Amino acid sequence: MRRLSFGAALLAAPLILAAPSQAVDLKHKLTDLTEIEMPYGVTTIEDFDRNGRKGMVVVGYRPTGTAGSYNRFTFLIKSDDMAEPTVSAWDIVTTDTRNRSVGVVGVVDSVRDQPHTDEDRVASVRLFKARLDGEPATILIEAWRDLAKAESIPSPTPATIEIYRLTKDVEGYSTFERVEVARSTELYGNIDFALCRELKVPIPRNETEASLPLPAAKGEAGDCPP
Repeated sequence: MRRLSFGAALLAAPLILAAPSQAVDLKHKLTDLTEIEMPYGVTTIEDFDRNGRKGMVVVGYRPTGTAGSYNRFTFLIKSDDMAEPTVSAWDIVTTDTRNRSVGVVGVVDSVRDQPHTDEDRVASVRLFKARLDGEPATILIEAWRDLAKAESIPSPTPATIEIYRLTKDVEGYSTFERVEVARSTELYGNIDFALCRELKVPIPRNETEASLPLPAAKGEAGDCPP
């Protein structure tokens, strides 16, 4: 598996995406997507909650010596808990994930991808600032290929795409709340290809710069592989 090819600590570099209509049938209107790149290390995100609070994402690589290596993503937000101001300056943002492809289901403190060999990427984690039903939102996307009935990992499969919105839970803690689940009718051998075709977002640069000679390396959302 290839490690991400970005630098370490930096301010998030936004990537403005085109906004053609999505291929999957979404119940919510998702527009004006600006991708927040997540390199290894600590990335600071201004206006993370779209209400002025700063955030962070910490990305680490878990080597296994095999194609089972992966990247783990932990999101934090500047605390606004004035009742306990000395407890922590930063709160972990939880995610109510259903990504069974990596064996994690339920409310978790971090999420992970499954690059496998990159060319047949199984699961992906992407972060965006966007508009959801016309309102500013920070959007987390977890997507994976459904391998349950696949003959092998490279075999093309349907893709499941889960869309989360950064919000607060009933107790007032920051969380990524799942607002949409979509499943592709097309089959894909790489989950980021699926996101490119289904949601019209570019292939991540680390993949296209490394081994995939695709026009989408330039951030052209319409240039998705067949």
